[in-house]
Amino acid sequence: MTAQSNLSEREFEILRLMVDGYNYRTTAEMLFLNTHTVRKHIANIKHKLNLPSKAKAINVATKNKWI
Repeated sequence: MTAQSNLSEREFEILRLMVDGYNYRTTAEMLFLNTHTVRKHIANIKHKLNLPSKAKAINVATKNKWI
């Protein structure tokens, strides 16, 4: 099982938008979510991938060609 497969569909969708450079507010608007919900999903992504920051999550996703 890969780290990528630990992410929910929504978390992966948010990760994809992060890689594309969207901020919290725009991501929330695009997905019809509250910005706090987006922040919680990002916190879950960082926890599941065992990473300290959003930037590292973007880096890992790009480096491993998940996106």
